[in-house]
Amino acid sequence: MKKYLILILFLNLSLFGENFTPSKVCKACHPLVYKEYVESMHYNSSIFRDKIHKKIFSIHPLSKKEKYQCAKCHTPTDEKLLKDLNSTDPALPKIDSQGQKEAISCAYCHRIKDIKKHAKMNENIINSNQKYFFAEDENIKGVKKYTLKKGLFAKQSGSPYHTIDATNPLYKNAKVCMGCHSHKQNKNGFTVCKTEFSKDAKQNCITCHMPKVSGSFANHIDSKTHRYHGFAGVFNKPEFLEKYIELTLKTDKNIEIEITNLAPHKLFLHPLRAAAIKISVTNAGRKVLEDEKMFSKIFGKNGTPAPVWEATEVLQDTILNAKESTKISLNYMPKKGDNIKIEFGYYIVNPGIAKKLNLEEFSKFKVLKTIENKIYTNSD
Repeated sequence: MKKYLILILFLNLSLFGENFTPSKVCKACHPLVYKEYVESMHYNSSIFRDKIHKKIFSIHPLSKKEKYQCAKCHTPTDEKLLKDLNSTDPALPKIDSQGQKEAISCAYCHRIKDIKKHAKMNENIINSNQKYFFAEDENIKGVKKYTLKKGLFAKQSGSPYHTIDATNPLYKNAKVCMGCHSHKQNKNGFTVCKTEFSKDAKQNCITCHMPKVSGSFANHIDSKTHRYHGFAGVFNKPEFLEKYIELTLKTDKNIEIEITNLAPHKLFLHPLRAAAIKISVTNAGRKVLEDEKMFSKIFGKNGTPAPVWEATEVLQDTILNAKESTKISLNYMPKKGDNIKIEFGYYIVNPGIAKKLNLEEFSKFKVLKTIENKIYTNSD
């Protein structure tokens, strides 16, 4: 009993002067979840932790105007910065700001009570009660408050810090993510990114990017699994997403590869991403064939390539849509002894763009899925 009183006192003191509970406070009860979270892009979303984001903002027109509009999604806990955005004062991130350190915090995501839709981008509506959190929990049917039964065998139930509300549908259908990940229009009213789900999709943001992994979600509850809070993606645990790529290889008359995107939305949503398939054929240690096919999206204005904030059109889009398949054929007749290797992967930043922005460290090919086939006979 004493240790819980100390914990509650610590948690209350940690809130002093802050609208959002610091994420380190959550670590006291959720150490495993917190460990995953600090490796995620939610934690690393500020310009001080994300080199790509910092570079893009540095060349964005708003940088010269000293208005960091990205804060609405990248550092929504920086309330002073958000306030300054609505004034004539400069509104730029400060490295020593608590809001920048928190970025997208645990408390922020779990206090989203509703999503307000707008044409340019959506808006998260935050619950004003600092100790009232929403969550998707199959073990809780309604609203769970902390209770402690005294006696020889004291028994506690719920969180000693916050109320847990498992009734909010946004956390069951994963639309809680759509405040920031739904769509974004630039100043021209042109949509530069949009998450469109296939109508027959049974998966959602949570089932794919927050799959169940082993380990208890809280240290005072013995649960076998919890939702992964590292948020699987190109930076973190991409192997969790491998199953949404299907590769098939035929070598009857030539090399024919079929790629299918099993994900419920477009394969890569970020404008800077590019996917690729690499094909190599070796025979007796000698390289016989090497090829690469890229899939990317290029924005433009007046028929020429342009940055997303200036774009008015899409010049090229070869990124696979949800449930879409494409075939690649190479005019090469496989021979006995050939070892055919197919690698499907991605570039965090399209190599062409990375070179222009001096972000070559993010233009290295990352393998997501590999298949190999050895040709044993000429008729194989």
